[in-house]
Amino acid sequence: MQRCEVIKTKVVIADEIFYFQDTRPVNPGLGNLVNAPVSESKAKICVLACDVECDNNNKLIGTITFGICEDFTIETENGPKPVEYFFRVKKDFTFQKADCTDLNLLNCTTPPFDIDSLKCQIVRVKADNNITITPPDFFEQTLDIEVKIIVEVEKVVCVSLCQDAGNIEISTNTTPAELDMQ
Repeated sequence: MQRCEVIKTKVVIADEIFYFQDTRPVNPGLGNLVNAPVSESKAKICVLACDVECDNNNKLIGTITFGICEDFTIETENGPKPVEYFFRVKKDFTFQKADCTDLNLLNCTTPPFDIDSLKCQIVRVKADNNITITPPDFFEQTLDIEVKIIVEVEKVVCVSLCQDAGNIEISTNTTPAELDMQ
């Protein structure tokens, strides 16, 4: 005898890796930075928001807002000066392996597919950070970022469970006269 169970599961719609570069000039307000080396540089990157939408061409777009905190020391003519600042970077990524026309094939809801049911998940963020002094009083901060994004949707499915797994049925059509009881 078999039973059916209703199970909620996640279906991966898109799974891609994106690369981008963010470069910005920064005036730390420290005066003359000619030949000022940078030391003890740390950058912390966190994901503040991740949203998914469809554009007018049925392309699946992921929009991520990163929060980036820079912390380093600049050696100025008046001695070492700690610099710390925070900024946001908002970036759109267009998925190449999936588009919005594929979503109605999921049969998750009655078409049209509800785009709000998609969930954006950041699996990995890697970054390289370069700080270059641009005299007289600026520095240029360049981040090379790699981000892996998974877009998924929850789906309710009916699954058949095998209750008789491990049991073996043997049909016997022998009569007592055929059995050798020696």
